Amino acid sequence: VEGCTYPWACNHDPLANRDDGSCSVDECAGCTYVQALNYSSAAQLDDGSCVFADTACPEDIDGDSAVTTSDLLALLAAFGDGCIP
Repeated sequence: VEGCTYPWACNHDPLANRDDGSCSVDECAGCTYVQALNYSSAAQLDDGSCVFADTACPEDIDGDSAVTTSDLLALLAAFGDGCIP
């Protein structure tokens, strides 16, 4: 059975046992973050095009468009500090 045999491609055919050169990743690329203004439910591969509102992700302390360990470390580093109103 000819088709796309690459599992990371958008048009991967699990029944294909012979690659026909039709594999594509461009068709499924888009914004995969549900918090983004341009989220695409059809996207399977994040292409870095996500656009966030200023308050879309307030937990993103370091501003890299993702809530990760570095955000937690920044919070813990400031834990106990007084806040100036």
